[in-house]
Amino acid sequence: MIYFFIENKKKKKSNKKADDQEYLKQKKNDDYQGKSRKKQHSETKNKKLHFFLMSFLFSANIYLGNLSIQYCSVSLIQIIRSMIPGITAILTRVMLNKRYSARLYVSVVIVIIGVAIATYGEINGSKFGIFITFLACFVSSLKSIMCSVFLKGENKSSPIQLLSTMAPQASVIMFLGILTSKESFKEALSALDFNICVFIIVSAMIAFFLNFANFNANKETSALTINIAGNIKHLCTIIISVVLFKNPFSKLNVVGAILATAGTIWYTSILNSKKKI
Repeated sequence: MIYFFIENKKKKKSNKKADDQEYLKQKKNDDYQGKSRKKQHSETKNKKLHFFLMSFLFSANIYLGNLSIQYCSVSLIQIIRSMIPGITAILTRVMLNKRYSARLYVSVVIVIIGVAIATYGEINGSKFGIFITFLACFVSSLKSIMCSVFLKGENKSSPIQLLSTMAPQASVIMFLGILTSKESFKEALSALDFNICVFIIVSAMIAFFLNFANFNANKETSALTINIAGNIKHLCTIIISVVLFKNPFSKLNVVGAILATAGTIWYTSILNSKKKI
């Protein structure tokens, strides 16, 4: 009888120990799941904040670009905006601690100088306009870098996901910007007709495909490469305007175009040589 009493007591202790172990295991699992949910919630919150910041930068880039035209000549704006690759290289170094070779930096400088010379023309602008243009360059560079981080970072998004998340927020921000100019907004509404509506829809579709292509290119290359391509885009615009509209193009502009093209070819060859290593 004493034997059965002792054995029963042992079983109770064993069951209690097993229950305690199960309780501790369950508590540990609940704590882990709780921390995991908190971490996931925090990451989602941060991602939403980053998406909003990206939308704001995207809208600010367009707004500042349009505003600068009111205070500076097109030639001056293009000369200043040719510095965007240089600003991007500096910001990439500061923000992402990404270093480039000395040769690549030199090639970027050559492209900047070449495009600046190629776009040289009538220089006219106020101090405020120059400040706004430089600010637009900074915002454009920052936007490209953030886009690259979103597309290639740890919690990377696809180009279409980035666009679908960013576009509605950017639309609201830009609409609020339009409301600040009540007279222009009223004039625009009164001037709306069928042809203008069609033009707006087509422009929106072109803008979508342009941004989609830009994001895909950024994903496959880098923010710096995208902005180098942007400089060459300005150069191509000038050449097309000369061919189609017979716009004046001096010998100095030709030298700048050749210099920018040579710098771009050198930049591309440096990138290709790195890929082969």
